Amino acid sequence: MKLIQATVSKAAKQIPTKYGDRVVLNCLTYTGEEIAVWGNPGDSTLTNRYPNEPVNLAVNEKGKYSVVEQVTTNATLPSPKSDSKAEDIKDYAQRLAKLYSYCFKTAKAELNNSELPIESVKDIATTLFITTQRKFNL
Repeated sequence: MKLIQATVSKAAKQIPTKYGDRVVLNCLTYTGEEIAVWGNPGDSTLTNRYPNEPVNLAVNEKGKYSVVEQVTTNATLPSPKSDSKAEDIKDYAQRLAKLYSYCFKTAKAELNNSELPIESVKDIATTLFITTQRKFNL
């Protein structure tokens, strides 16, 4: 199995195929290769990603890609529950901060030629952030 670092280029979307509904997440490797990662509907490792988010991909012998949540080089004992929950909270907060940053940059770029004050752009970014959270159950 080979590990590859990549960036999400498009948000995951559900697509009907001849094998039933599937979810595809498009990623761009640091070498410029576009990779499609396929999964089942509701697969949170794919659906909870947003554009420009860095991801680790694993490719198996058959050339099938999958998202790897955490890369470990040696086996260790699992951390206590309290540490695990604290890490989950930290990771979740970091992802939300990245999402808000993306929403703000997008709003600012789209409203670049308008004469809106920065407070209005922040309000629009917050609206984008909240609606994105609700739509994707973040």
